[in-house]
Amino acid sequence: MIGQSQTFEFGTGASFTKFDGQIYSEDVKQYVSIEDSPQLTFNAVFSANVPLKYVTPEVVVGINPTAALSLFYSTIALDIPVLATIKLGAGSSEKSDGVLGLGLGLGGQFSVFSTYVNASFAPVHYSGVMILPIISGETTVIFRGYNLYKVRVDITPVPIQRINKKFIGDISQINIRLLRSFL
Repeated sequence: MIGQSQTFEFGTGASFTKFDGQIYSEDVKQYVSIEDSPQLTFNAVFSANVPLKYVTPEVVVGINPTAALSLFYSTIALDIPVLATIKLGAGSSEKSDGVLGLGLGLGGQFSVFSTYVNASFAPVHYSGVMILPIISGETTVIFRGYNLYKVRVDITPVPIQRINKKFIGDISQINIRLLRSFL
């Protein structure tokens, strides 16, 4: 039952990433304060919904792997969140007759990124790899019987503290994703 009921979703979204702390500047050979508002990137998203357990035809427990390639100005990132989900109504499975649906998820996100952060005197390059905890919420609507649209929000519930040679501080992220499936 798992293989035949999975759905694939395509879409777009926006990511807001906040860097808070100090970054090492090669220009002045010291750590400088980051004076940056949350960074905005736009992303292309591919996601899969894989039901694992049918509690009822309308309530399904599953996994939701996603890949998002983010680009904007001088930033590039690849985010791969994997969520354990519980979904109700539309979008939960092919057994659902619902037109509206809700979902909650909990999991982790692997991220690879390269960006510039605004420091106290000039932008400073920073790239890295990180794993973030993610909490997700989504709402789904089926339009005209065969088009499934979904708005999903993924947040980092607590900032990730990073201490390394280049960056000392916290990183947090909010992702807003608009997805579409063809039923």
